[in-house]
Amino acid sequence: MQPVKFFPTGSHVRIRPNDAKPIDIHVKTYGEPKNPAILVVNGIGANMETVPEKSFYDRLAAEDLFVVAFSNRDAGGSTKMEHLHTRSMVSTLALGALAGLLPPTTTLALLLACVRYRHHPSARKIAVAALALMFGFKASGGTKAFHMTPAYTLDDVAEDIVLLMKEMNIAQAHIMGVSMGGMLAQTAVVNYPERFLSLASVMSDTGGISALGLPDYPLSTLFYLYVTHPMSRPDLSDHDGTIKYESETIEFNLTRAKSATWNNGLTLMEEAERRHDAHMLHDTMESRKNSMARQMDSIAWQRGDRSNKLNQINIPTVVVHGMDDKLIPVESGMETAKAIGYPACRRVVLVPESGHTMDDGFVEHCVDAIVENCRHAEGRHRSKL
Repeated sequence: MQPVKFFPTGSHVRIRPNDAKPIDIHVKTYGEPKNPAILVVNGIGANMETVPEKSFYDRLAAEDLFVVAFSNRDAGGSTKMEHLHTRSMVSTLALGALAGLLPPTTTLALLLACVRYRHHPSARKIAVAALALMFGFKASGGTKAFHMTPAYTLDDVAEDIVLLMKEMNIAQAHIMGVSMGGMLAQTAVVNYPERFLSLASVMSDTGGISALGLPDYPLSTLFYLYVTHPMSRPDLSDHDGTIKYESETIEFNLTRAKSATWNNGLTLMEEAERRHDAHMLHDTMESRKNSMARQMDSIAWQRGDRSNKLNQINIPTVVVHGMDDKLIPVESGMETAKAIGYPACRRVVLVPESGHTMDDGFVEHCVDAIVENCRHAEGRHRSKL
């Protein structure tokens, strides 16, 4: 058996050499390769550097885990898929509404965007079509109605994870994912059950609240994200503007942001600076927006609801969710636990006063839950040998 590869200073690992555009994954490892491996899968728009290193990666490694941090394709230092067709996040929502697949509040958010861009020649037509569909018409066939496919799917990116394990000579590993990373981790476990020892689904969902896999977010959330949020505006080229964007994102995701700390003690503005620097290591704001749009495409146009597949998971699983999460509501975490079912889903950890961000308070609960689940899984695995 070949030794596990480790990359303490970071490296690029080629996982798909024969694709039209070969795909490299940017990886950094923490801890000893002799320890059980845990893969950390990031969410939409995030790279491995945006995760708090001191409070999360280092703490997991201190618990005798070999931490494999990496950026998904189209994020950070991994291969950008700019050669593929890119739809904006707003157009992804628009197409879903026209297919009659989006929940009512999402359609209303689309209408708000049409109001904002009311001078655009297509805005009125889209608004009328969305209203007609919302009040009683529902097209069939989903994406087939438009003869469209996404740039890539959750299945594709989940396969990237297993290919990375293969290149690193990791036969089996624990896996945890945050937000979209949770969706990817779930998909990887369902598609490749023999490769994983345990699962931690953090701030994530089942894709089952709407036919598109987009949760029926509160209207205020969608209005903020697609109409008033700085990411919806093109002029973010200056440093102060991007720091403001990062701090506003954190404050939106965590009500108590001004009193919280990150990465073992950073203040809100220090954390905003840290995230900005992490993103700008590999991206401009424009390239990041395009990558996020393709990632949103992969979530939105996934093949149906994962709920009916999640009950196939039979490895120890923990679900961790902030009780004040505005982006993916806590009910989504509960639905995930319900879909996986007992005894596989053995714990649900709901963190009070926590939102959609990995501040120190949330991370403390999250790491404890992950480590306990890994220990349980390792004991279970040894008993089967």
